[in-house]
This record gives sequence, C-alpha cells and structure tokens, in this order.
Amino acid sequence: MANETLAREVDAHIVTILSRLSAFRENNADVTDRKVPMSVEARSLELWRAVAVECLATFLFSLVVAGAAAASAVSGSGLSALATAVASGFAIAAISLIFSHISGGHVNPAVSVSFALCRRISPLRAVLYVAAQCGGGIAGAAMLYG
Repeated sequence: MANETLAREVDAHIVTILSRLSAFRENNADVTDRKVPMSVEARSLELWRAVAVECLATFLFSLVVAGAAAASAVSGSGLSALATAVASGFAIAAISLIFSHISGGHVNPAVSVSFALCRRISPLRAVLYVAAQCGGGIAGAAMLYG
C-alpha cells in the first residue's frame, strides 16, 4: 500500500516537472530562435575562432589522408588501401570529435554548404568556412608534397 502511494506521488511529481519544463520551453521559444545579424556575427570572436578551427581541421585531415595515400602508393599492396581507408576513417572521427564543439567539425565544404541551405549556419559563416576549408586542404597537401 505504501509502495502504491509512493509510486503515485513520484508519477505526479514527474508529470508536474515535465509540464513546467514544457511551459518554460514554450515561453522561451522566441528567445532561442533569434538569429544574430551578419554584421554583428562578423565582429564576433567566436566566428573567427570557428573559421580558424575549420582551416586547422581540414589541414590535419588532408595531411593525414594524403600521407596515408602516399605511403600506400609506395608499398603497392592490397592491405595498404585498407590502411589508407582506416587512417581516413579514424582521422575524420578524431577531428570531428575534437573540433565539433568549436565549429561543428564540418571539415568538408559540401557539409558547410548543406548546413547553410538548411539554415543551420548563416551564409557568412558558410562562405568563410568553405574558404577556410579549401585553404586548409591545399595547405595540408602542399606541406606533404611540398
């Protein structure tokens, strides 16, 4: 009997908490959906840090993948292609995990463009990300083949 009463009280508390959370979310929906104007975003340190991180992430990714591909071209065995694929997979997983909290860890211009088309990032951020990613990829390959 005491267990049933306790279970009903816990259920009532959970329902109360969830209804208050839902009311809070509905009341603050307009605050979280606001977009920052591009003129303000262009002056933010967070944007430029994210652009620099995208450049660095793409630089590291292209360096690792091009290095693995160059090593597999030298050896010429069938396992070297597997090693290149594994290196690429681990590199993108690690880079995305490391940099995703700063810039989203896009690393690929196609991802940045698709995020812009879905309006998850601003057009300004997308253009800067694509430029940084292209520059980072070219710099990574140039450093390896340099």
